[in-house]
Amino acid sequence: TDRLAARGYVAVAPSLFTRVEPGVDLGYGDADRAKGMALKSAAEALPGVKAVVTRDDFPDMAIEHADKIGFDGPFYIEPKPREPSTHQYDSDSAACLNFLREYGLMDRFFLNIETNHATLAGHTMEHELTVAANAGKLGSIDANRGDTLIGWDTDQFPTDLYLTTQVMLVVLGMGGFTTGGLNFDAKRRRE
Repeated sequence: TDRLAARGYVAVAPSLFTRVEPGVDLGYGDADRAKGMALKSAAEALPGVKAVVTRDDFPDMAIEHADKIGFDGPFYIEPKPREPSTHQYDSDSAACLNFLREYGLMDRFFLNIETNHATLAGHTMEHELTVAANAGKLGSIDANRGDTLIGWDTDQFPTDLYLTTQVMLVVLGMGGFTTGGLNFDAKRRRE
């Protein structure tokens, strides 16, 4: 959370381990990760701690904090099929939009659509973008590609000219971005 906040992002992380080890400060190394997993197990074993913050509460907490510090920009939510499981509330654009409508969050949230997440959801990227754009909620795009046979997000650089053209046609059709944009969320794999 501190790394995101240092870059200017609003970052919220509930203190899930307070009842187990108050004031614990964990880093990103292997030892801290192992300790965090142990604390997580211990916290989940306590009565009444099954879900300290639910997915329903988190967006409201983020908005409340943003308002408190004077942040009036948009928030982005990204459909993540199969991350961490196949049945979840944010499996595709339509599911995310329904979640935002259900909880009265449409005015502050936009969707960030990732190419391979569309594939993993069983849709085309054009479909996912069009659903978000038609709702006026396409906020940004992670411009990458994956592998349809792997079944997981591989974050490779986009190389399909036809898909890239379809993506840009949707963006141009909605008049371009007024916030957000294209994020090349890809990584070099073999060096």
